[in-house]
This record gives sequence, C-alpha cells and structure tokens, in this order.
Amino acid sequence: MPQSGNPDNFRQRLRPGLGRHLVLVLILKVLVLTGLWHAFIKPNRVKVDAGAMSARMAEPSNQITRENSHDRFNGR
Repeated sequence: MPQSGNPDNFRQRLRPGLGRHLVLVLILKVLVLTGLWHAFIKPNRVKVDAGAMSARMAEPSNQITRENSHDRFNGR
C-alpha cells in the first residue's frame, strides 16, 4: 500500500529534470514578457496634467445609480 504522505515517494514519481524544466520555462516567460513590454508598452507614455486630473476626480459622477430588488436580501 503506497504512502501518500511520504516525500521520498513523491520525489521518485517526479520525472528527473522536471524542476529544471519549469525554472527554464519561467525564465523564458519573464524574458519574453519583458521584451514585449519594452517593445510595445514602454514607448507609449501618457502625459497627465495634474490640475485637469484633480478637477476630473473632484467633480460629481454622472452615472445613474439604481438599486434593484435583487440587491437586497429577501427582496426588501
């Protein structure tokens, strides 16, 4: 009867080199994502005017807030 809690059995069932393969894939993924970010995201900077942004944040919202009957418990 196999012991499920024994870490030696777990390590023996893993394929040799699996950890190395996962680390290699993660490093490759980070490199690809960093390259894509530098190629497409970094050059497109958005300039934000602090005065205009603070005025925009301070004004009241123009969205209609509506409460539905399903928003409350027991339809109250």
